[in-house]
Order: sequence, then C-alpha cells, then structure tokens
Amino acid sequence: MAAFCRWLQQLHAALEPFSLPGGYVNFLGPEASDQVANSYGPNTEHLLTVKSAVDPHFVFTATPFLSAPPTPIPCPCEA
Repeated sequence: MAAFCRWLQQLHAALEPFSLPGGYVNFLGPEASDQVANSYGPNTEHLLTVKSAVDPHFVFTATPFLSAPPTPIPCPCEA
C-alpha cells in the first residue's frame, strides 16, 4: 500500500500544474463542496441563488453538492 500511495502522490504532483483550479466540474461529488467556488469562480453566488430558486428541494439534482455539507471520504494513503 505504501508504494501505491507514493505513486499516487507523485502522479498528483506531476499533474497539478495542468489541472483546473477546483477540479473538473463534472467530476465533483458531494464531498467536494469546498471546491465549488474554485470551479465556478465569480459566478458561484449567482448560480447558488438560481439553483435555490429553481430547485429548492433538489428534485433535479442527483447529488446536491452545491449546498450540502461535505461528506468526508477517507483516503487509505492518509491513514
């Protein structure tokens, strides 16, 4: 497991300069609510306002990550 974790950390470090700030929006899950502002930038507040007005009960959202608190998923490399 230690070798895998080292490889994963090295890969992450190598790809980080080419990554979008906050991650790719389509890959954000419920645990990534802290990355929403980085992904949507200055449009975040407006999008949250529209989202709450249009879909206040998350009927059209499979994963309500825009306003749900993050659900931590433990990483085996950080244990």
